[in-house]
This record gives sequence, C-alpha cells and structure tokens, in this order.
Amino acid sequence: MLIEGPYGVLTDVVRRNHRVLLVGVGSGIAPVRALLEDLPRDVDVVVVHRASTLHDAVPHGELSRIAAERSAARVHLVTDPRGPAAAPGRPLGADHLRALVPDVASREVYLCGPPSLTADLIATLTDLGVPADAVHTETLVL
Repeated sequence: MLIEGPYGVLTDVVRRNHRVLLVGVGSGIAPVRALLEDLPRDVDVVVVHRASTLHDAVPHGELSRIAAERSAARVHLVTDPRGPAAAPGRPLGADHLRALVPDVASREVYLCGPPSLTADLIATLTDLGVPADAVHTETLVL
C-alpha cells in the first residue's frame, strides 16, 4: 500500500484572491468540500462538482448545504456524459465553463481530479484567460 499527500496545495494558505472557483471531479470533490468549509465566509466562491452520474454525486447535498451557510457561494453539479477534450460544448469545456462561471478569468482556481481531466481543465482555464499562478491543482493518483 502506498499513501501520499495531502500536499497542501488545496488550502486557503495559498489564496490571494477574494473570488475563488473550486472544481472537484470524482473523488476529487472531497478536498474541494473541505476547502469550501475552510474558506472565510465572505469569500465569493463557485463550486463545480463533476460526477459521472447523478447517483455518483452523493456529496452534492452537503456541498449545497455548506454553500447556503455562506454569504456568497454557488454550487453547480455537472453530470453530462464525458466527451473528448476538443468536442464543442463538452462538459467543462471552455463554452460550458464560461457559461457556469462567466468571470472565471478573474478567479483563483483550485482543481482536484484525475490526471487527464486535470490537464484538460488546466488547458481550458489557460484558454479562458486564467493566469497560471492562479491555478492550484492536486491530481488524483488512480
């Protein structure tokens, strides 16, 4: 058995912006949930929770409850079928992410998910104008 992390990337300690986007994919939603709870209540936060199916989105109710206790928080659940990175309109592609979070380029982003999706999302965030130093990631080792 090999145990790794946490590495401290998905913590409030590195945050420099009052507006934050948290993206959790699959089991990557667990550290995102913890960060949502730890962020100061006045931080403007958007959570994007990506799950394969609605059945897999078990923590969504808890995320919504935590967000409701904050002054400025929104939670989006994305359960659309997966698609190739280059497919127009794919879930969490540039158009979809821009529709969910129109001010994404002005937010600090925390991202946790599987390696290929994390890489795709980093490229998408770059295309949307998010500076590289505003993106904090932990990739799940599967």
